[in-house]
Amino acid sequence: MRHSIVFLFLTIIFMVSQVHAINPENSFVQGSQWYCNTGFKKVGGKCEKVINPENSFVQGSQWYCNTGFKKVGGKCEKVINPENSFVQGSQWYCNTGFKKVGGKCSAMSPEEAEQQRTRVMAARVSAASREFFIDDEKFTLSEISRKCEVYRYGDNYGDVECRGSKFRVIERKCEAYFSEKYEKIGELGCRGSDLRPIERYCTATMYSDLYAEIDC
Repeated sequence: MRHSIVFLFLTIIFMVSQVHAINPENSFVQGSQWYCNTGFKKVGGKCEKVINPENSFVQGSQWYCNTGFKKVGGKCEKVINPENSFVQGSQWYCNTGFKKVGGKCSAMSPEEAEQQRTRVMAARVSAASREFFIDDEKFTLSEISRKCEVYRYGDNYGDVECRGSKFRVIERKCEAYFSEKYEKIGELGCRGSDLRPIERYCTATMYSDLYAEIDC
């Protein structure tokens, strides 16, 4: 009797191990579950294609507005920024030396500009060695400064280029913005809240006609 029970138990385990998840089209199996491929979302027992509006991109099962656009209902509308400002993500910010007054950017006094510069430098020094994670990979701002730079392909924009496969996510999700054609210092904008430290503490400084180093 005991041997029969043991045999039955082992048979059940074997049968369970042979059961595979039956996954629908545009999905994949992981363990005993199925998940929709990137660009598709689960609706009932199927995976339906994510329909994203103009000026947006799809990540996972969601869509997000491109840099320079903001989500308004089911659309992505262009961010309208005032003079002496730049757009980063879905927000606009005043250029260095200017402050937000209502919906405009007004010039700072010399004392205010110096205080701003001091605060920015202190924050960068403090943040340079601080660790943060992107897709479970650990980064510091100081190593991004060492491994990455910006290729400026136009008057206002530049691509981030890095050495090493670890930094591919930085290349894909970040870019540089220069407020004017001859501006030598640019801001960095990235998609995703996990890259906010790069936006807050790093800038791009031109060292040639086409390339800028990233300072964090």
